[in-house]
Amino acid sequence: MPEPQKGADLVAVSLTNTFQTWLPGEIDLVNSAWNDPATVPALVYPKAYFSERRLLDPESPTLMVGMSTARQTANGANNANAGWGNITYGFEAVLYIKGDKLHILERLARRYAHAMWETLMKHNQLDATVPGISGLDLLEMATAAGPQQQMSLLYAISWTGQVYVVQSV
Repeated sequence: MPEPQKGADLVAVSLTNTFQTWLPGEIDLVNSAWNDPATVPALVYPKAYFSERRLLDPESPTLMVGMSTARQTANGANNANAGWGNITYGFEAVLYIKGDKLHILERLARRYAHAMWETLMKHNQLDATVPGISGLDLLEMATAAGPQQQMSLLYAISWTGQVYVVQSV
């Protein structure tokens, strides 16, 4: 029988699946709450989701999940019945959008950030594929803008956070 999937890669895939499943509904809720398309265009669903960071010119919008850290916070490996460890996995979820007006991108970014926050707060067990998950915390939201070709801007909205797992060995 094969070894069950575990570790940072499983957490990254689970985070990505959670966003892919639930973020569109949160985007719909944000759009209906604001409903001001004359001044700010409605948010659109991400066109691509990746469970790792990629060097590419992303379609707009694109969501990528990167794993940044892993830290053991408790060691039960010496348990005679079953070994285990508490592991905290650090992640960064980044959504990339493109546009030509910085003030519009900033407003869109705040709305996307809120939809991302709602998604993870409502689904902090992610997609239920990570055995032993005990929750997650979002730590910080950040944004960054950079020039693109032909007077276009690439804008990144990111949430960093931690996923807590009691993992068997």
